[in-house]
Amino acid sequence: MKTNDIRYCPKCSNELKVEKEKEIDYPYVCFECDENFYEFETIKPAKFEQDYCYSIRDVKITKTK
Repeated sequence: MKTNDIRYCPKCSNELKVEKEKEIDYPYVCFECDENFYEFETIKPAKFEQDYCYSIRDVKITKTK
């Protein structure tokens, strides 16, 4: 699977695998949720990083009295 083909589960955020069973219509499978997904149901890497990841620069520290 190419890097740009990586997809994430919309339920648990784990990386999805490509379904090996050719007779199944859903091309992506999440082993954690035990569920298959269409491509449009999955989360793309850029969207995943934007929504779920942050760097230390994004964390604001405030002092309390």
